[in-house]
Amino acid sequence: MTIARASSLNNLLKYSLASISDNEGSYPVHAAAMFGRTRIIDELVKKCPNYYELVDDKGRTFLHIAVQHEKETVDRHICQNDKFAMLLNSTDSHGNIPLHVAVKYGYPRIVCLLLGTSVDTCICTIIEQLCCIHEILIIDR
Repeated sequence: MTIARASSLNNLLKYSLASISDNEGSYPVHAAAMFGRTRIIDELVKKCPNYYELVDDKGRTFLHIAVQHEKETVDRHICQNDKFAMLLNSTDSHGNIPLHVAVKYGYPRIVCLLLGTSVDTCICTIIEQLCCIHEILIIDR
């Protein structure tokens, strides 16, 4: 096998492993975020260009996971890097963006960090939307 061919095979294997999920739908990039490993996140993103599509079975991106586990180094790394901008407003299966998660868990430093980005503060969760609809129905009676 030639060196070029071995390198291509190695890259294919690395890409394949980066895009395999566990029984909860989590990918290696989720685990890296959970443990605060920014360098590993960067390496996985290189191997898996569609990283922003890798969501667990609850629809969470690795930014949702980093916020939930209060990994401020990962949150800061993502917020300061334009290639991760699409993660800021990504919603999980309940309509939560990472900012909602930070508020829910009471992480004011992460809330401030996210508010300093292009995060859309007008995105409502599904629960908030249902509450608004419920309030409208009550007022309408």
